[in-house]
Amino acid sequence: MKQVQVSLVKIFILITVVFLTVLIFICLFNVQILSLPSKVTGQSIKSIKVGMNFNEVMAILGRPNHINTDYGRSHMISCQNPKGFLDNDISDGDDINTIVSDFFNDKRSCCKANAEDKKGFDLCFSRLIPFVTCPTVFVSFDSTFKVDMVHVSRKLGMFDHADYPPIYHLSTYDNSPDGPVRVNPWTYIDQEAFVKFLN
Repeated sequence: MKQVQVSLVKIFILITVVFLTVLIFICLFNVQILSLPSKVTGQSIKSIKVGMNFNEVMAILGRPNHINTDYGRSHMISCQNPKGFLDNDISDGDDINTIVSDFFNDKRSCCKANAEDKKGFDLCFSRLIPFVTCPTVFVSFDSTFKVDMVHVSRKLGMFDHADYPPIYHLSTYDNSPDGPVRVNPWTYIDQEAFVKFLN
């Protein structure tokens, strides 16, 4: 019985050592770039312009890992049966055009606020790695499938819910006391972080 217990302890220690070794290797050799598709680079991100259509973006960045939308999230306090929103992982066989179009074309709503919700969707090109600081790359589209924002930030793995300053941000919106307003396209870039995470 003691031999079995000793063997189990040795196995546990071995697994722990292997896990820590891999984790240290990941941190030391800066493998956060593995969280992005091969086409997603600093140069390709900068080439995305406001007004580009969905197919142009896909040709430059490749297929995203995830799609979500704020459309469907707005509800009145009295809403009894909130309608869901789009929040899907994307696999190789998925037709993203069809997924978004079917969602937008569903005219059913659960309350007045939901019916008036702004249509738009985000493509996420990042896949977060546990315990590793990864770049997060989002491209936002309006209801006509045209780019209206590109946002790059960072997360410390999939369990990190902190809101970090952007590394790169291209937008047609600006904040005002009454909420976001349409403006001419503008760009912000943290050059040091951009080079570190995306070049």
